[in-house]
Amino acid sequence: MQQEQWAKALKIGEFALDDLPASEPRMRANVCCNQARCLIRLAQDEQALQIALQAKEEELGYGGAWYQLGSSRYNLQQVDDAVTCFEKALELGLTAASKHFVLENLSMAKEAAAAAAVKSPAPRA
Repeated sequence: MQQEQWAKALKIGEFALDDLPASEPRMRANVCCNQARCLIRLAQDEQALQIALQAKEEELGYGGAWYQLGSSRYNLQQVDDAVTCFEKALELGLTAASKHFVLENLSMAKEAAAAAAVKSPAPRA
């Protein structure tokens, strides 16, 4: 999709959230996840993180929200936090397709975290 299509999808998500009642937390979390994906595609990673956090708050037990939160944190180079989020997503359960992507992203995040640890070792006491 092109930038304007991602922006349009983001706007549709805003309307959907306005119409969804609080009594539908899974649906609200799913819409937030879709919005976060749009924001990532639009290179608005800080905003994506905020929406991913909202998705998690809508329903803590939704693996998709944790996956999206991990993706947002990874894009912001918060790799240790991303690893934690991806692991939580796997713990909560996902569809087979989503699980494949989470495992792939988890592997990349662990590699990035290990590389960061080598570049900046802990200070000596």
